[in-house]
Amino acid sequence: MIHPHVDANPAARWPHKIHVPLLTNAGVLCFFGGEARHFPPGEAVEVDNLGPHWVKNTGETDRIHLIFEYYDADQPDPDWLAPLLRQAVSR
Repeated sequence: MIHPHVDANPAARWPHKIHVPLLTNAGVLCFFGGEARHFPPGEAVEVDNLGPHWVKNTGETDRIHLIFEYYDADQPDPDWLAPLLRQAVSR
């Protein structure tokens, strides 16, 4: 079980978070956005990791998800990025 939590890292506020179940079973429930549901294998699902979320696997097989992030091309850079870039350039 992945216990209820909120992704608090500032970097979590910028991208879109996508889950694609590669291996799952009927006993896997994912809770995002106030709703618990089963993500079918191969289906890409955008999740809200900024709100409370958790995953429970009561099945007999592992749960393996490909998780990736994407950014909108016109999305402004987050406030936390500029100081990191300045720091990297000054090294």
